[in-house]
Order: sequence, then C-alpha cells, then structure tokens
Amino acid sequence: MYAGAEPQDPPPPPPPYQEGDPVHADIVRRRRATSNQKSASQTRREQIAALEEIWYPFETPAIACLKAPSALQSHMPVSSGEVTIVTQCSLDRLDRLEAMSRSWSGLISCAVHVPDLACEAEAMAQLISLHARVEAMGKCRLFLTTLVEDLAGFPVEVAGMYPINKLRNAALDNARLTEHCLLLDVDFVCGEGMHDRLVGELAKREVLVGELDALVIPAFETKLVHDASTAVAQSRATVAALVAAGKAEGFHVSRYAKGHSATDFKRWLELDNAEAYQAPHVNGFEPYVVVKRNSLSLPRYDDRFRGYGLNKVVHCVAMARAGYSFKVAPWSETLVVAHEHAYSDAYETTYGAHKDPLQALRVQALYNVALRELEPHMHPPAAWSPAPTPVATPPAVDSTDPTDPTTGPMKPKAEALD
Repeated sequence: MYAGAEPQDPPPPPPPYQEGDPVHADIVRRRRATSNQKSASQTRREQIAALEEIWYPFETPAIACLKAPSALQSHMPVSSGEVTIVTQCSLDRLDRLEAMSRSWSGLISCAVHVPDLACEAEAMAQLISLHARVEAMGKCRLFLTTLVEDLAGFPVEVAGMYPINKLRNAALDNARLTEHCLLLDVDFVCGEGMHDRLVGELAKREVLVGELDALVIPAFETKLVHDASTAVAQSRATVAALVAAGKAEGFHVSRYAKGHSATDFKRWLELDNAEAYQAPHVNGFEPYVVVKRNSLSLPRYDDRFRGYGLNKVVHCVAMARAGYSFKVAPWSETLVVAHEHAYSDAYETTYGAHKDPLQALRVQALYNVALRELEPHMHPPAAWSPAPTPVATPPAVDSTDPTDPTTGPMKPKAEALD
C-alpha cells in the first residue's frame, strides 16, 4: 500500500451465481471493486472535511518556549555579502549538522530540538562539544539555538510531534548577520565551493535574488551508504556520473515527483554555467531556496505543522501566493546532496506500517485550512516583520490535495526532509 493510502473496504461476499456463471460473476466483482475504490476516496475527502470543521489542536501551546535564543555563537568574523544556511535538527542528527558545516564556508543558523528540560544539561554538553569542533575548523560560522517545549497537559497528538516549523522560525529569527539565507534541511552537504560562488554571483547581480525572488538550489539524493563522518562536497560532474550509474537522482523524484521535479534536473545536469532559469510553482513543490532574509514579503513558517507532512510545501505555497518567482541556480557548484536513510519516527507515525490512521488526514485538513488562510486579505506575517503585509493579486495556485491518490502522487514512501 502506498504512503497515506486508506485501507480498502473488505471485498463483498461472492454472489450466489458465481459458480454457475463465472463470466458474469467477474463483471460484478470488477464493478463492486471500482465502487469500493470510489467509496474509499470519497470517504477520505469527507473525513478530511470533517477534521477541518471540528476542534483539533492545530494551534501549538502558548507555553512552548525558547530557551537561550542564541545558545552558542561563532566568534569568527563575518564578511559583507555572505550567506547563512537556516536549518533545524534533533539531537540524534548532530552528526549531519557537523557534516554540513564541513561542506559550507558561510554561516549556519540551526535550531536544535531538546525534548524536555530534564535532558537540557546533557544536550548542551553535546552542543558545546560540536560547536567547539566547528570553530576549530576555522571555516563555517555556526550559531545554535535550542528549543525546549513544555507540553504537559496537551493532547498526545501535539505533544508527540516534532515542532519542525517552530524550529525553522527560530533558526530564521537567529540568522540576522547576513542579507541572504539558504533555507535547507540538515541532511544535506553542499557543493564544493558553493558558498563562494553564491557570494560572487550575488555581488555581481544585484537583481539575482530580489525582494520576491527564490533561487532554487538543485537537491540530489544518492543511494550510497550514509556516513556523516566522511561525507564530502559534490560537484555537477560527480553527481552526473552517479546519476548515469543509477546511484543518484533528483531528490525524491521517484517517490514524490511534485516535490522537486520542477527543478528540471536533466536540464541542470546538462548546463554549462548558463543563466538562471524559471521553475514553475506547482502544488507540492518544496525546493531549497536562497532568499533575502529581510524581505517584507517572506512568510514565516506555519508552526501549526508538526511532525511529518506538508510543512515545507505550505511555506512554498505561501511564498507563491506572496508573489515569489522561483528560478534555478545554474552553476556547477550550486547543489546539495543527501544520502538515503531510514524512515524517521515522524514518518512512521503519519505514513508507516504502524501509523495513526487519522494522522495523514489531520495533516491534510490543516493544509486545507492553511490554504484558505492564504487568501490576500489573510496573508500571514512576514518573517522579518510581525505585521501583515499587503500583497498584489497572487498567481493561481493548484489547490488539489498533493497526497490524494485521485489528484496527484502520494507523499513519498521514504522520509522526505520537509
């Protein structure tokens, strides 16, 4: 069964004439099977609509708090025109944050989730050790924020979910030393020389990333065994060779095509450092992008999304509704690469073999609610300013359910980093 699919109704009992008329019985069986499939799809939509109307803990608790908004800061100098990676992680992915740091010569603002106050001291010891190692490299400037939530008394549907968008907002809030930011997930390493290339191109082309521009960084996934301690930077040539050998592909394109296929990986792999080209926004698009940090049009992440599913997709929809144009960085150094890895607990809860049968529906219901709130008169606050910002008439955005098998591909059957 594909990710997010509903269990089908049990097959009807065989009709009394099945043995005597096998051809007619087969026709009846096929008709009933088709009827059951339509019923299941209809039931799914009805369940989602009901969840949109009833009380559901979409709002995260007000008592959830930030601890030490700038827990650890780099003391190395920052030059004009540099770029900051904005990311987040849990304590079990600090090795991937360290690998990212080795591949990036700019700044990183990372918000780290600490599960509860009881383990805060142990967590800080890990973070202090990591931060010291990164500082000793003398290359990447790492800024760490810790997020601790007190969710006592709140429904398990909230308390047990990773606050991914709240973490992204915390990291974005702490990335105040550079004009441009790369919104990226922690599982990636960057192309060799990517930061220097971005800095040079941004300096030469003032309009490369303007107020309403999102520069898409092509993301690839390798089938190589993940080893964060030896992860190395990549180039277009090395990734092209892996793709040709069947050992890499555009990120999740075989599992969730809408997520990154608008990047047009085939075109990018064949480029020779040409001009940036447009990537049309489609429902489900969730690229990694360079944006102006202080743009009044940059939306905040919707922190009602917790755990797995559509949390980054809805942010890209908000950007498209605000008027953002997505264009792909064409240079050979500007790419990010991740390795395949095991499913996360958040994925298993939503789409795995032992999933909560309602969780995927809850996520879709919240997504539908969020889309309605993105109408021009209800535009969400910008990341730089808490005040709502008037926007021009937005471009048309596909509002179909990206996880509905009747309207588009399902969310991937492997962990997507959103």
